[in-house]
Amino acid sequence: MPLRDTRWPPRTTWEWLAYPLVWATSPRRVSEQWFLDLRLAFLWLALPLLVWRAARGAIAPPRATAPLPAATRALAIASALAYLAWLAVFGYYRYLAPLEMLAPLLLALLLVRDGARPAARLLLGVLLGLLLLGTRPPRWGHLHERQDVFLRVELPDLPQLDRATVILAENEPLAFLALGFSPEVRFVRIGGNLMGPPLPAYGLDREAARRIAAGPGPLYALLADPASPAAAAALQRQRLHRAGDCAVVRSNLLVPPLAAWLCPLRRDED
Repeated sequence: MPLRDTRWPPRTTWEWLAYPLVWATSPRRVSEQWFLDLRLAFLWLALPLLVWRAARGAIAPPRATAPLPAATRALAIASALAYLAWLAVFGYYRYLAPLEMLAPLLLALLLVRDGARPAARLLLGVLLGLLLLGTRPPRWGHLHERQDVFLRVELPDLPQLDRATVILAENEPLAFLALGFSPEVRFVRIGGNLMGPPLPAYGLDREAARRIAAGPGPLYALLADPASPAAAAALQRQRLHRAGDCAVVRSNLLVPPLAAWLCPLRRDED
């Protein structure tokens, strides 16, 4: 199944050549959320010089640590290849986290080496300071206040919930609530961005059906919207149907409008 998200890869020649500069000014080109992070933009500007200096042996350490130039070259080449692979396959900024973390190190290897002039060290300090002060992470959501535990979950009083199989049938981010259930509870996803309608049924759907059939206890659906047509379609594919009223699940991480409900299910024996 082709499951790539084609919204994010570069589209124009300029984007292919200078994508880090594109998202420096238009971050929503590579992310759903606005953010500002220039680490990879600075590295994109500096990496050709790093590779050139490494190839010429200009980043030469003392003889006692002679392997460092080879390691520097390997790191620079691996980072460049990883970026090119990401550019062609994904284009989604969140998947660049390893390179994002490596970027300041590569900048340091480029600008400051044994015998480097004070001006180079000052430049590195200024660049790192700009990165530190200028970075603005995406606002995916934060707790409003500090609490003694990170996650609180209040479950409704439902029959045999500690032996249940809980079905996730939507694209909403509710899987974290599993940490609030008994360890014996089984969780199976039948809908989301990788499976369920409108995608045709394939291997993941068959494995989900096998696990649902093997569950020893009752079935419940964990839903953000009990009236969701997408959830109903995913349940119907697995021959499951709502079998009663839904009960609310409360959590300190369920900030409105996000909500969660546990809905009893029945199997279609026909």
